[in-house]
Amino acid sequence: LDGQRFFTAATLAQMTTTLAQGFDRVLLIDTAFSAGFMRDPTRPDGTKERKIFGPSPLAFGHPGAGGSHAFADPEHRLSFAYVMNQ
Repeated sequence: LDGQRFFTAATLAQMTTTLAQGFDRVLLIDTAFSAGFMRDPTRPDGTKERKIFGPSPLAFGHPGAGGSHAFADPEHRLSFAYVMNQ
């Protein structure tokens, strides 16, 4: 923001690297997680199964209760958050 960086390259790498992926027995879908964030799961060929967080393979974020949603796409330098007050 305005030329200021808030995360180091090492921290950003942890945010964008999938650490765990598999079937979620609560959500009943495949999920993937990095360090602290949800990611779109990938197929064995490396393509994304879904694009909840956008088309970039580096995108990450997390949905929340009641429709809240936030994501960041470092490749396209884009982020978005939607949060309700109820």
